[in-house]
Amino acid sequence: MKIIICILTIFISTVFSCYSQTQLKTDEIVKNIADNNYVSYAPDGFFAVDSSKQFILYTDLLKTATSEELIKLTKHKKPAVRVYAIWCLNEKKDTNLYSVIVNHIHDNQTVKTYFADMTRERMVGDFFVSVNNITKSERESLDSILLNNDNKLWYTNSILKEIDPIDKNYERIRTLAKKREFAVIALAKYQKEEDIQFIKKQLLKEHYFSIKSIELFPSNEFKSTLTELRKQGYNLYGTYFSVAVYQDSFSINYFNSKLDELSNNDFKRKQEGEYIFEAIFKYRNPIYDSLLFRLWESDYIIDDTTFAYLLTVDSIKCKKLAIKSINNANELDNSTLVLVDLLNFIIYTDKSIATSLISENILTISVHEFIYFSEASQKIKEQRIIQSLFTRLEKSDNGHIFVPITETILSYNDPKLNKKLIMIIKDNPRIDGWGLDKVKKMINEKGLKL
Repeated sequence: MKIIICILTIFISTVFSCYSQTQLKTDEIVKNIADNNYVSYAPDGFFAVDSSKQFILYTDLLKTATSEELIKLTKHKKPAVRVYAIWCLNEKKDTNLYSVIVNHIHDNQTVKTYFADMTRERMVGDFFVSVNNITKSERESLDSILLNNDNKLWYTNSILKEIDPIDKNYERIRTLAKKREFAVIALAKYQKEEDIQFIKKQLLKEHYFSIKSIELFPSNEFKSTLTELRKQGYNLYGTYFSVAVYQDSFSINYFNSKLDELSNNDFKRKQEGEYIFEAIFKYRNPIYDSLLFRLWESDYIIDDTTFAYLLTVDSIKCKKLAIKSINNANELDNSTLVLVDLLNFIIYTDKSIATSLISENILTISVHEFIYFSEASQKIKEQRIIQSLFTRLEKSDNGHIFVPITETILSYNDPKLNKKLIMIIKDNPRIDGWGLDKVKKMINEKGLKL
């Protein structure tokens, strides 16, 4: 019996000692988090070292604290501790968090947050209501509570932005629309004529986000609101979608006059032009054809889909603008590889012009666009183009230039050209490094020797 009592005593002492050490470590982590009192989203190696230290403390807390301890910490006086406590509980996924979250929907104390190069203040309650470790029905219940109870959380705006126009929510949303811009958006979805004047009043008072409501409810009454906001100097990104949705002469005049205003400011005009392009692309309509051509001609704003469409509208004008764009390839946003489409179009419609365009650009185009012209050269074997390729190769010291030139010349399968290619490569000492390795491999694959 004495032996058993002795063993139990040692076991209990050991467990208590381990628990005490764990408790001490958790308390130390919490103290450090509280002392720093900010929230970082990133581990070390991504962003600022100071903010990374706080994130490391969070990961340490996740490893050491029990769920019971974390629930208590959601009531800690320091906001950063409360935030990290709910984060840890969300990660552990072993606790029903619904009641904990509901208790924090009025937690309006703010905490400074760090992410990338951005610093901002966020309400602690927003961290609680944003967790994902709750069921679908609990999320629906939580959203209903947030919608029907006054609160200051940003998350409530996301509910209002996405909510469907259900009759039972109408009166509540109209009440919220007096206080929240996003509620004006939700109200517009009902498209009630009796709300137009109220929405107009709210738009002129606060419009940064609520401008979206016109796009959702494009009543002709709002055209005067858009004009008034423009007179006041407000030109928000979302405004252009709210203009484009009308698809009529109002839209055309609005966009053209806006571009006219910026005719002497190339940078600003192109920036605004890209916003206009995005808006009319969303609300595609033949009424915008002339505007699409204007954006292309004045600021090279074109993509592959729009080019394909405009070809069906006016192929002659497209040819003129394609030639101009190819000669100014560096001005294009080539993210959709529209330059490839433009080159192919000219190659197949006018071989003579294509030869001139390609041969001239091969000599001068920057490394970023060079590959598109070298690939185009493979589709049209002309002496002028070949000479330009060799001339550029003789001076090249960039692998992104001499590698595609080599590939293009070899694609012609011409022994005389291959012989000249090898001679120029040997005579150019600047052809080296990784690029030379690729060149050698391509030449060897053709059964040739360098």
